[in-house]
Amino acid sequence: MNLANFKQCPACKKWISLNELLTSPEFRPEGITVDAEENRLCFYFFTHTVSSCNSTFAVPIEEFREVIAEPIPDKIAALTDDCSRHCTKISNLAQCQVECGLAPFRRFILNLKLAKEKKQERSNPSQAVVG
Repeated sequence: MNLANFKQCPACKKWISLNELLTSPEFRPEGITVDAEENRLCFYFFTHTVSSCNSTFAVPIEEFREVIAEPIPDKIAALTDDCSRHCTKISNLAQCQVECGLAPFRRFILNLKLAKEKKQERSNPSQAVVG
């Protein structure tokens, strides 16, 4: 994996490193969703928040596997009878209690989103993110 040119913004064509995507306030994590047709396809969504772009783009969660610090179960429970359906809506970042290979990825994006929001609040208290 090329970490320097990890992803290209589809709107402004800027190349983004993995580190920049995970740490820069320029990229806001929006959430995660599973493809209903193929439940092993799941995507993270990020918004490139610079005023000249403001585009939201998807990145397959598998591209983040090496930065997930916890074990990832093989079983995918998404869209089964056991599933809570959290992964069907991008903005639903509720914790999932089901043993599922997507749960560590959900926790990762939720923790990333919370960390970036806290960092933004500390650096700019008058413009804290609500939501």
